[in-house]
Amino acid sequence: MKTNKNRKNWVVRIMSITLLFTLISACLMSGTLAKYTTGSDTKAGDTARVAKWGVDIKGSGMELFKSSYLPDVEYDPANDDSDYADYTVASINFADNLVAPGTRYDDAAFVEISGEPEVACEIAFDFGTLKNAKALEEYDPIIWYWDINGDKQFGKFEDLEEVLKDERDPVQVAPNTDLSELFNGDFGFSIGWAWLFEKDDYDDFVEELGDDYTPVTGFVFKQDDKLDTELGDAVANATSANLADFEISIPYGVTITQID
Repeated sequence: MKTNKNRKNWVVRIMSITLLFTLISACLMSGTLAKYTTGSDTKAGDTARVAKWGVDIKGSGMELFKSSYLPDVEYDPANDDSDYADYTVASINFADNLVAPGTRYDDAAFVEISGEPEVACEIAFDFGTLKNAKALEEYDPIIWYWDINGDKQFGKFEDLEEVLKDERDPVQVAPNTDLSELFNGDFGFSIGWAWLFEKDDYDDFVEELGDDYTPVTGFVFKQDDKLDTELGDAVANATSANLADFEISIPYGVTITQID
């Protein structure tokens, strides 16, 4: 009897211990499965793309001189292969650019710039070393006129050279600036020149430029038929060794760079 009783006591104890562990496990599991949890319906994040640059520079410099000129008509490059009779001045095979008495070119534009970069940028101008023809040191009949940042003047080559040196400061612009509009506005550049055919053409030339253009201080207009002819003869007799003495050069470039 005592043995059976002891056995029952052990059974009761084992069942009690098993029930206790079951209750503890249930509490632990219920705490894991039933705790409060809040989450977003979608995984939050962020995206980005590379900022636009898209700056375009057309041409590598100015179109300031031509190989042929029409009488009293704006130059048309489509006519470069026309007969010489269509022109008052034309280089052989329309190859070399020329200047001559009675020729002129208005508003020669610098390179065309376009684009709306999404970054701040700096626009730097480089005119290099300007060179007037050595043959024009004593007698230079060419009048240069310019509109640089709204400053309109006319004078000699050395006057133009001085002005362009002063205008080399870079321009900084904010993101999303329309560069094409910028260069048609406050930062516009244009240059023109004229080799008048006769002295009497000067007054008409100045009137045609308009009141906005003023002569550089000390400017003196020169035109002499005899000296014009001497220049033309000198070029005709030039050799490859001294042909460069009759050349005018205005190198020009522009660089656009992102800035911090």
